[in-house]
Amino acid sequence: MAGPSPNKLSISQIKSNLLNLAQTSVYVVNLTPPPGLNLNGSEFLKARAIDNADIGNINLLCCDTNLPGSSLATHDVTNDYPGVTEKFAYRRIYDETIDFTFYVDKDYNVIEYLDAWMNYVTGQGTTFTTDQYVNRYRHYRMNYSNLYKSDGLYITKFEKDTSGVNMTYQFIGAFPVNIVSIPVSYEASNILKCTASFSYIRYIRKRSNRKSDSSSGTAGSSETASSSALEQAAANSRFLGQKFLGQPLNSQQTLDQYYTFGTQYAENPFVVAPSD
Repeated sequence: MAGPSPNKLSISQIKSNLLNLAQTSVYVVNLTPPPGLNLNGSEFLKARAIDNADIGNINLLCCDTNLPGSSLATHDVTNDYPGVTEKFAYRRIYDETIDFTFYVDKDYNVIEYLDAWMNYVTGQGTTFTTDQYVNRYRHYRMNYSNLYKSDGLYITKFEKDTSGVNMTYQFIGAFPVNIVSIPVSYEASNILKCTASFSYIRYIRKRSNRKSDSSSGTAGSSETASSSALEQAAANSRFLGQKFLGQPLNSQQTLDQYYTFGTQYAENPFVVAPSD
């Protein structure tokens, strides 16, 4: 098969393709607190004078981060064909951490918020008060991970043309694992910055066209819902005719019945499976 041949490009084509590039400085970060720090149901942050407005300002003060990456773990297979080594993927590997650098405000809310999150992880403020930890022999007890891990950590990359396309990265099970030491000096003053590393399980990337989303209105929403329904029906149909616990999945009714059983089994392993 012949390779691609060179084509002529007009100046307008070159401009539209090469000058219409994404910029690194246009993004927004959202660090939603986990359930244990939720301002609507917890006094942990309120006791530290942190409210929703402060968290919004902290998100705005994020001056540096990076879009996450991932890789595929592969296995080498040799000698299936003479002189050939093939690679086959068997696992996707996500980055272990992501770093966020913040400008520190004059009220030090950035440091207070990040440090409070780490304090909550280690039980400082829930097991004992901060003042009680002055005692060098005081022990600590970690909180449960479902209370300090957040699914509400987002990075949205967009462009100055607000009618274009944006990408949103959602990080699952995120929490801070490290706050980098912050140097201070009598030398020439600079903006104080704080860098924190967050661990996460995986990320989910979503791409949306803001122009089509805003112009479609209700019709677009119904179209999306209809498309989702068709995708769900297609996914469900894969299981029809299969067997689950020895019983045939011969109708949507039995499929829904066993799905309900699976949900209940996750909460109570002793639940009895449905019969025909």
